Amino acid sequence: MNTISSFIPAATAPVSLSDEQRVLLEQVSASPRAFADVRRRARALLMLGDGLPLREITAKAAMDKRTVSSLLRRHREGGVRTALLGQKPSRSRLCWLALCPMG
Repeated sequence: MNTISSFIPAATAPVSLSDEQRVLLEQVSASPRAFADVRRRARALLMLGDGLPLREITAKAAMDKRTVSSLLRRHREGGVRTALLGQKPSRSRLCWLALCPMG
């Protein structure tokens, strides 16, 4: 059975974020120079880190349940960078992440 509910944990466990990761995500989510999809993912990761319910995250981040579930999986598999930019980010996105939030 391959339904949306099979992708979503019943209770979303909080994502573990270090202080540095939280600062980076806060900067990315507030940066007007950030790609819109990356800003949205950063906001969702912060909410996951705060332990908010999945329904609230989907509403506040304007994402569907499957997208949040995918974001959570990517974070567990590859950390914050992979969750924000995907498995194979473009060179421009890698450079942006290295330079933009800190500038």
